[in-house]
Amino acid sequence: MKVGDRVTLVKHVGVGKIGDTGTIIYYHDSDYISVKWDRNIGGHDCDGKCKQGYGWNVTQREIKSLRVSNWKLRLK
Repeated sequence: MKVGDRVTLVKHVGVGKIGDTGTIIYYHDSDYISVKWDRNIGGHDCDGKCKQGYGWNVTQREIKSLRVSNWKLRLK
């Protein structure tokens, strides 16, 4: 995953709900990833990188990429 990727929350992290969606906005030196969620989850502002309440730091184990594969479906 990289900055700009869309993700969904797959493990409860203290705020938000499983299934919430957002965008990766920053990778920390540690194993934490800052996500700007699509709704106010009662979080923080990720050190000014998003609106107050919409940010939260997670680990890669707590989110799943929503990236769609580039393969094409062939219908016969």
